[in-house]
Amino acid sequence: MASPFRTYDIRGLFPEEVTEELAFSVGRAAARRFGWSKVCVAHDMRPSSPALAEALVTGLTREGVEVEFLGMTSTDMLYLAVLAHAKDGGFMVTASHNPAAYNGIKVVRGLALPVGLDSGLSDLETWIRTNRSVAAGRAVSSAAVHRISFMDEYLRILFDLVPPSTLPPFSVVADSGNGMGGPVFTAAAPHLPLTTHLLFPEPDGTFPNHDANPMEPENRRDLEKTVVLRQADLGVGFDGDADRAFFVDHAGHFRPADHVLTLLFPQALRARPGAAVVYDVRCSRHVPDAILRLGGVPHMGRVGHAHAKPVMHRLGAAIGGELSGHYYIPVLGGIVDSGLLSLLMVLSELGRLEISLDEALHFDRELFASGEINLKVEDSDSVLRRLLNNYRDQGTMSQIDGLRLDAQHYWFSVRTSNTEPLLRLNVEADSSDLLLQVTTRLREEITTG
Repeated sequence: MASPFRTYDIRGLFPEEVTEELAFSVGRAAARRFGWSKVCVAHDMRPSSPALAEALVTGLTREGVEVEFLGMTSTDMLYLAVLAHAKDGGFMVTASHNPAAYNGIKVVRGLALPVGLDSGLSDLETWIRTNRSVAAGRAVSSAAVHRISFMDEYLRILFDLVPPSTLPPFSVVADSGNGMGGPVFTAAAPHLPLTTHLLFPEPDGTFPNHDANPMEPENRRDLEKTVVLRQADLGVGFDGDADRAFFVDHAGHFRPADHVLTLLFPQALRARPGAAVVYDVRCSRHVPDAILRLGGVPHMGRVGHAHAKPVMHRLGAAIGGELSGHYYIPVLGGIVDSGLLSLLMVLSELGRLEISLDEALHFDRELFASGEINLKVEDSDSVLRRLLNNYRDQGTMSQIDGLRLDAQHYWFSVRTSNTEPLLRLNVEADSSDLLLQVTTRLREEITTG
């Protein structure tokens, strides 16, 4: 059975891989390995989440850790509570966009910085594997559990960053896919100058309508159709724990997350002129072009919040984001990816420009992208070595995350999956013909050698 300790978080099938016993042990291990004294804990809407969260809380309090328990919230709400209440760390019970059979735990330390496999999760895994039989530090819970609602404070923080008065009077369709975006957007909507229509806002971790993963086209169809039917200005889809947002324009066309990311740059760089902006190796050339045009410093980095947020913190970056719909925003001295805050920032920029999402994402040059292509391979390392050898003289090569080649009229990125025997390929080119040519060639080289 695969270990649920992954690169970015703890995640797996419930109850085969992620169990209440594991959650209890994670709480104990974190208390002993990290030495935290005060933390936040929250959970999403999956049927297994409340019990996992309670087991986690029990493990923490048995070791003397004081817990502020937020109950059912979005992941960004947990992050902001850690920041606003100056906690040592936080735990979010969620499997994000994964199907209903999954669950997991996201862990953050102070400043809401992520704890990944190489920054603490491996220590927890080792402690649990070698100390399951070790008695708890206290026979019964001796630390307090404070059960609070954070929604009102959460909204105040977001509205201080993006005042509702800066938003245009748009018509917006929001699809939460029965995830945490529903309660969050429902609470925010009365304060916003928007005409809103909500799809599947009731939190239901069995996902009766579609999975809460707007990256997959089949999960956006209801949103795309409803935007057109209601003649809305735009649509937004939230993932399961609402830390990501995906956008559809007035014509029902999905707009890639890296393109939307460019709309966050002006506000961020007006506040911090000349600052760094972080983006991942899969992002379009439109991204560094926009950063340079606005006077920022482009910084391409590895995929995943466990990598991006520490780099942003070190660079003092103004903003960051990924092709996956994570937009990394400095808040309260930390860095938060928030679906609702991303939506507010996009709307505020559209209001400032007094144009539509479609008009705002009209670039000076047209580029053609393949989207992410997953290819099964037996030995990903040998494939990457072969590609490195074949293309080393074709352009500028980067190996910060797999392999990215930037040639004059195209670029490609090939990365190893963290969970499956796959290579993930992304290609962008100056023309559709060149895109097809490069993509076809790379697919053949990767899969046949």
